[in-house]
Amino acid sequence: MSGPSDVLMWASSERNRQQFSVESLALSDSNEWSLLDGRVVHESGRFFEVRGMEWVDARGDFVCSPFILQPEVGILGIMLMDRDGETQVLFDAKFEPGNVHGVDIAPCFQATKSNFEQAHGGAAPALSDIFLSEENWHTHVRQSEQGTRFLRKWNENVVVIADHDFEISRSMRWCTLPELSLLLRTSHVLNTDARSVIATSDWNLWFSPEEPPPLPHETRFSLALRNSLVRPIRTNLEETASQQLAKWAEHHTLASLEVPLVSAPPVLRVDSSATAGDIGISHHQVSADSRERANWDQPLIGGARASNEVLLCTIRDGVPHFCFSPVSEIGLERPQFGNSISTFDSARAQPLSHSDSASSRLINSSALVCSITQSDEGGRFNRQVVTYSIRLLSDSEPLPDVGPDAIWFSVSEVAHLSRLPGYFTNEARTAISLIVGLL
Repeated sequence: MSGPSDVLMWASSERNRQQFSVESLALSDSNEWSLLDGRVVHESGRFFEVRGMEWVDARGDFVCSPFILQPEVGILGIMLMDRDGETQVLFDAKFEPGNVHGVDIAPCFQATKSNFEQAHGGAAPALSDIFLSEENWHTHVRQSEQGTRFLRKWNENVVVIADHDFEISRSMRWCTLPELSLLLRTSHVLNTDARSVIATSDWNLWFSPEEPPPLPHETRFSLALRNSLVRPIRTNLEETASQQLAKWAEHHTLASLEVPLVSAPPVLRVDSSATAGDIGISHHQVSADSRERANWDQPLIGGARASNEVLLCTIRDGVPHFCFSPVSEIGLERPQFGNSISTFDSARAQPLSHSDSASSRLINSSALVCSITQSDEGGRFNRQVVTYSIRLLSDSEPLPDVGPDAIWFSVSEVAHLSRLPGYFTNEARTAISLIVGLL
């Protein structure tokens, strides 16, 4: 008899079936990318650029780091359909050169304007005729990319509900809702783009009330989440959230200045007297038999260390509440809510980081509910590994002090704000996807 774990076997089989390779390549040997006026650019003028930026970080240090400028709004799309009497979700096993395991489960449509206009000279992305027509969109919301790596980058998160079956590519698969729940709670399988779409849609799409909670030891927590999802939100929720972000912005703005990149084989570096940040640029020759174009080369940026994102939760009067901290990031147009605690990043200003003693006390006094590790945005970052976790604080003790800038949202409030643009960072939305996986 088949079960939810079949989807993990499918992911593993796709990693073995698809043929791909990633090798280092000197930028000077590329026929498509070059260093022009201190920026790494594509010959077409499309796709994206890599620029150098410098700023004074939250610790007062003068730092510099490369950033990706990609002004095109991408489309991240997931499809649902009633098949065989149950809701099923269409995903694509997609190779990206920066993924730790090469192939991760992705939205069935994941493309920038340059991709679906075929600026790369390859084929059009599968399902373009469906996802490029806005009249097919069941839900959609524009959300930001990682503001510590991208400059003002946004994607349209889209859900389509199909009413008839059709032919799909070999790398795609229809998944049941129990399989989706397992994917959301498993490391290095479901990519950050799919998680973002799921977290910012109507959460009622992703679970059936009749289904049992996912794991026995999570029963109480899962039931509390589901019961709280239908509770009313505070009447001034959006105003309260916006005021909290505006208050943070008054004293925590990171102003940046563009500086040129220079070649320093085998990598590129920012030409600045500032201290180099923790990410660098490398160029790669890529081949993949499952992509619209089988061979290409591109730059990737990546950090030297893994990072951690912690979302704290407490249950008060039977209602789970989650703690979010406002953050300012170089690449964001305005502050957004991030997770409760994050690893320090020089391109981000935040109330608490893992290096703070207060953070250690909060982590040590909480219980781990759920945790996943994954490679973030493998199409642009080189093995950028991040661990996301939800930790539960005791409900028998007073609410801990997480600082005057933090804010607590109920489950229904998180679900509501997630469907609006620009409230939660990409990293917060990934952690929020764990909540959906526990419903």
